[in-house]
Amino acid sequence: MAASESVNPADLLREQVESASPDVLRTMVKTFAQALMSAEADAICGAPYG
Repeated sequence: MAASESVNPADLLREQVESASPDVLRTMVKTFAQALMSAEADAICGAPYG
């Protein structure tokens, strides 16, 4: 049987981030920054990864 309440993804993410350790948050920021810099480099070079 399906649950009657739906899950709000924004609330779920906020709860997870608030309860996470600083190391997890640091890793998330590092991964995001690396992906952003990689996308910028790909755009400048005109060559995607690989």
